[in-house]
Amino acid sequence: MGKNKVVITGAPGTGKTSIVNGLESKGFHCFHEIIRDMTSKAKQQAQSEHHISNPLVFVDDALQFNKDLLEGRTSHYREALRINAQISFFDRGIPDVLAYMDFFDQDYDDFFISHAENHRYDSVFIVPPWKEIYLRQ
Repeated sequence: MGKNKVVITGAPGTGKTSIVNGLESKGFHCFHEIIRDMTSKAKQQAQSEHHISNPLVFVDDALQFNKDLLEGRTSHYREALRINAQISFFDRGIPDVLAYMDFFDQDYDDFFISHAENHRYDSVFIVPPWKEIYLRQ
């Protein structure tokens, strides 16, 4: 029996992290979103106090930021194959990197595409926008 890899994805503020935290509290193995730490570090370096939804405004090299993000998510994927858990949940997945690059009109090459093609998830749950739970940080 294979290892099941399940992505929880959707727009910002839709409750993905709450779902993943709930699953983790029930004993499931979960991989948390890594972009928060990356964005926080970039914001500190830029010394910004304003909330901006695009973390790329805080970095000097947007392509490298996305490569690092892609590598981090790929590392999570590979770890899920090694650990002793039949199912792993991910707060966002590898294809999310390409989706955001598309959204912010950034070019990407086969390096990004091959990561998405070669690291497939078994299930993807897309969390819809939910106005009542959205909190701006």
